[in-house]
Amino acid sequence: MTRPSARDAYAGLLAAYGKGTAPALEAVVAPDVHYVIHGEATLSGSYRGVAGMLEWIDLAGRISGGTARFAPEVITTDESGERSDVVAIGVASVEREGGVLRTGHIYHLRWQDGLLVEGHTYPADPATFRQVWS
Repeated sequence: MTRPSARDAYAGLLAAYGKGTAPALEAVVAPDVHYVIHGEATLSGSYRGVAGMLEWIDLAGRISGGTARFAPEVITTDESGERSDVVAIGVASVEREGGVLRTGHIYHLRWQDGLLVEGHTYPADPATFRQVWS
């Protein structure tokens, strides 16, 4: 089986995130995936396994009232070894009180054998990140 390119794996992760179901995530993340959302917001924390990823997706949905959107702006990949890495810069937005709040994020994602094994989200602006995700 040919492993997907890092860009294709990233697109699959975004699609699975949008579905927010265990079967969708199990197709793109390793059973022992570890994802860390850095910062000091309600959403910040360490999430492990598919159950942890589902917890994070559910929490993001509750915080945003189901309005969370992500628009990747820059994506770079490294596929030089057994693992593939993606670094993405993008803007997350949520609707609140008749307006839209936006916050920049930096994502570092690592795949092995086509499955996400590790991920990190770093806020570009910690104060805005806290406002959006708390």
